[in-house]
Amino acid sequence: MTDRLMQQPAGPWLVGGVGALLAIYALYQFKKVLTAEFMDDMRLEGAMSGRGDLARKIGRLGLSARAIVFLMTAGFLIWAAIDADARRARGLEGSLITLSQQPYGPWLLGIVALGLVAYGLFQGFKARYKIIRTGAAARRSRISATPPRAATDLGH
Repeated sequence: MTDRLMQQPAGPWLVGGVGALLAIYALYQFKKVLTAEFMDDMRLEGAMSGRGDLARKIGRLGLSARAIVFLMTAGFLIWAAIDADARRARGLEGSLITLSQQPYGPWLLGIVALGLVAYGLFQGFKARYKIIRTGAAARRSRISATPPRAATDLGH
Protein backbone atom coordinates (compact mmCIF):
# COMPACT_ATOMS: atom_id res chain seq x y z
CA MET A 1 0.00 0.00 0.00
CA THR A 2 2.82 2.40 0.85
CA ASP A 3 4.39 1.64 -2.53
CA ARG A 4 1.21 2.70 -4.38
CA LEU A 5 0.86 5.79 -2.23
CA MET A 6 4.49 6.80 -2.81
CA GLN A 7 3.88 6.72 -6.59
CA GLN A 8 1.24 9.44 -6.34
CA PRO A 9 2.29 13.08 -6.91
CA ALA A 10 2.06 14.00 -3.22
CA GLY A 11 2.74 10.43 -2.04
CA PRO A 12 5.93 11.05 -0.06
CA TRP A 13 4.23 13.97 1.70
CA LEU A 14 1.23 11.79 2.60
CA VAL A 15 3.41 8.94 3.87
CA GLY A 16 5.50 11.42 5.86
CA GLY A 17 2.33 12.98 7.23
CA VAL A 18 0.99 9.62 8.36
CA GLY A 19 4.37 8.92 9.97
CA ALA A 20 4.30 12.30 11.75
CA LEU A 21 0.74 11.70 13.01
CA LEU A 22 1.73 8.26 14.27
CA ALA A 23 4.76 9.77 16.04
CA ILE A 24 2.55 12.39 17.69
CA TYR A 25 0.17 9.66 18.84
CA ALA A 26 3.12 7.67 20.24
CA LEU A 27 4.27 10.73 22.19
CA TYR A 28 0.71 11.15 23.49
CA GLN A 29 0.88 7.54 24.70
CA PHE A 30 4.11 8.40 26.58
CA LYS A 31 2.33 11.41 28.14
CA LYS A 32 -0.40 9.07 29.36
CA VAL A 33 2.30 6.83 30.86
CA LEU A 34 3.89 9.73 32.75
CA THR A 35 0.64 11.21 34.05
CA ALA A 36 -1.22 7.89 34.55
CA GLU A 37 -4.29 9.55 33.01
CA PHE A 38 -5.23 6.16 31.58
CA MET A 39 -6.48 5.34 35.08
CA ASP A 40 -9.00 8.24 35.17
CA ASP A 41 -11.96 6.26 33.85
CA MET A 42 -11.43 3.25 36.08
CA ARG A 43 -13.05 2.60 39.43
CA LEU A 44 -10.69 0.54 41.56
CA GLU A 45 -11.51 1.84 45.04
CA GLY A 46 -13.78 -1.10 45.82
CA ALA A 47 -11.38 -3.64 44.34
CA MET A 48 -9.11 -5.74 46.51
CA SER A 49 -6.17 -3.85 47.98
CA GLY A 50 -3.30 -3.40 45.54
CA ARG A 51 -5.24 -3.90 42.30
CA GLY A 52 -5.10 -0.20 41.51
CA ASP A 53 -1.31 -0.15 41.84
CA LEU A 54 -1.01 -3.33 39.79
CA ALA A 55 -3.27 -1.91 37.06
CA ARG A 56 -1.21 1.31 37.01
CA LYS A 57 2.11 -0.55 36.70
CA ILE A 58 0.83 -2.94 34.03
CA GLY A 59 -0.77 -0.04 32.16
CA ARG A 60 2.45 1.97 32.21
CA LEU A 61 4.50 -0.97 30.96
CA GLY A 62 1.97 -1.85 28.27
CA LEU A 63 1.43 1.68 26.99
CA SER A 64 5.20 2.25 26.93
CA ALA A 65 5.76 -0.84 24.77
CA ARG A 66 2.92 0.18 22.47
CA ALA A 67 4.31 3.70 22.14
CA ILE A 68 7.78 2.36 21.31
CA VAL A 69 6.40 0.18 18.51
CA PHE A 70 4.31 3.09 17.18
CA LEU A 71 7.34 5.40 17.29
CA MET A 72 9.48 2.87 15.41
CA THR A 73 6.80 2.45 12.75
CA ALA A 74 6.46 6.23 12.45
CA GLY A 75 10.22 6.54 12.03
CA PHE A 76 10.22 4.01 9.20
CA LEU A 77 7.37 5.84 7.44
CA ILE A 78 9.12 9.19 7.76
CA TRP A 79 12.40 7.66 6.56
CA ALA A 80 10.61 6.17 3.54
CA ALA A 81 9.05 9.55 2.76
CA ILE A 82 12.35 11.41 2.99
CA ASP A 83 14.15 8.90 0.76
CA ALA A 84 11.07 8.50 -1.49
CA ASP A 85 11.63 4.75 -1.15
CA ALA A 86 8.56 2.72 -0.15
CA ARG A 87 10.75 -0.29 0.65
CA ARG A 88 11.94 1.52 3.78
CA ALA A 89 8.40 1.70 5.19
CA ARG A 90 7.60 -0.92 7.80
CA GLY A 91 4.45 -1.79 9.65
CA LEU A 92 4.18 -3.48 13.03
CA GLU A 93 5.67 -6.75 11.77
CA GLY A 94 8.55 -5.00 10.00
CA SER A 95 9.31 -2.91 13.08
CA LEU A 96 9.48 -6.00 15.28
CA ILE A 97 11.65 -7.88 12.75
CA THR A 98 14.02 -4.90 12.56
CA LEU A 99 14.15 -4.80 16.36
CA SER A 100 15.02 -8.51 16.48
CA GLN A 101 17.92 -7.98 14.05
CA GLN A 102 19.66 -5.41 16.27
CA PRO A 103 22.45 -6.24 18.72
CA TYR A 104 20.70 -7.90 21.66
CA GLY A 105 17.68 -8.02 19.36
CA PRO A 106 16.08 -11.14 20.81
CA TRP A 107 16.30 -9.59 24.29
CA LEU A 108 14.85 -6.29 23.07
CA LEU A 109 12.10 -8.11 21.22
CA GLY A 110 11.34 -10.12 24.35
CA ILE A 111 11.05 -6.95 26.44
CA VAL A 112 8.72 -5.33 23.91
CA ALA A 113 6.69 -8.55 23.68
CA LEU A 114 6.38 -8.62 27.48
CA GLY A 115 5.21 -5.01 27.35
CA LEU A 116 2.62 -5.81 24.70
CA VAL A 117 1.37 -8.72 26.83
CA ALA A 118 1.12 -6.24 29.72
CA TYR A 119 -0.93 -3.96 27.47
CA GLY A 120 -3.31 -6.85 26.83
CA LEU A 121 -3.59 -7.53 30.56
CA PHE A 122 -4.28 -3.86 31.19
CA GLN A 123 -7.10 -4.00 28.64
CA GLY A 124 -8.56 -6.79 30.80
CA PHE A 125 -8.42 -4.47 33.83
CA LYS A 126 -10.13 -1.77 31.76
CA ALA A 127 -12.85 -4.18 30.66
CA ARG A 128 -13.54 -5.08 34.29
CA TYR A 129 -13.20 -1.71 36.05
CA LYS A 130 -13.98 0.98 33.43
CA ILE A 131 -16.63 3.50 34.46
CA ILE A 132 -19.39 3.41 31.85
CA ARG A 133 -21.68 6.40 31.89
CA THR A 134 -25.15 6.03 30.38
CA GLY A 135 -28.22 8.19 29.94
CA ALA A 136 -28.28 11.50 31.80
CA ALA A 137 -24.92 10.81 33.44
CA ALA A 138 -23.25 10.46 30.03
CA ARG A 139 -24.85 13.66 28.75
CA ARG A 140 -23.89 15.52 31.91
CA SER A 141 -20.27 14.31 31.80
CA ARG A 142 -19.97 15.64 28.25
CA ILE A 143 -21.31 19.03 29.35
CA SER A 144 -19.32 19.39 32.56
CA ALA A 145 -15.96 18.00 33.54
CA THR A 146 -17.33 16.88 36.92
CA PRO A 147 -19.28 13.61 36.82
CA PRO A 148 -22.32 13.22 39.07
CA ARG A 149 -21.51 12.04 42.60
CA ALA A 150 -24.58 10.00 43.37
CA ALA A 151 -27.69 8.58 41.74
CA THR A 152 -29.69 11.47 43.27
CA ASP A 153 -27.72 13.88 41.07
CA LEU A 154 -29.28 12.22 38.02
CA GLY A 155 -32.72 13.58 38.79
CA HIS A 156 -34.23 10.27 39.97
